[in-house]
Amino acid sequence: MNEQRDASVAVSEETPDDGRAWYIVQTYSGYENKVKTSLEQRIKAMDLGGKIFQVFIPTIEEIEIKNGARRTVSHKKFPGYVFVHMVMDEGTWHVVRNTPGVTGFASTTSEQKERPTPIPDAEMEQMMRDETHGQPRVNIGCEIGESVLVTDGPFSDMIG
Repeated sequence: MNEQRDASVAVSEETPDDGRAWYIVQTYSGYENKVKTSLEQRIKAMDLGGKIFQVFIPTIEEIEIKNGARRTVSHKKFPGYVFVHMVMDEGTWHVVRNTPGVTGFASTTSEQKERPTPIPDAEMEQMMRDETHGQPRVNIGCEIGESVLVTDGPFSDMIG
């Protein structure tokens, strides 16, 4: 019986059960980075580091090849949205909701009295894993119907 009690204590020490969860915050499109910066400044100024832990903007790395030039570009995976890891209470809700550029929380229902539904931790872990370990997409810059010259393989030097 003591072994079961010790195991439950170890689990609770690894993952704090203080009500922290991930929430989706809607922003004006194109203002995601400004909202992240403003929110991080507000967290420091109001000393909310113990209740708002992380602000995350998922991005996709893309390699663009245009006119023979190759460059890496970062695009927002969900334009107009920022993910916030926080403990939801009246104070933190008002801080996030009243940040300039924020239009509201996503996934609110009238039964919850305008309180948002958190994202499952497994989904956020997968999204963050994809962010760090994902391979960049390649965008060659061709349009449908455009003629291209094949430079390698059995069809080399042919136009398709």
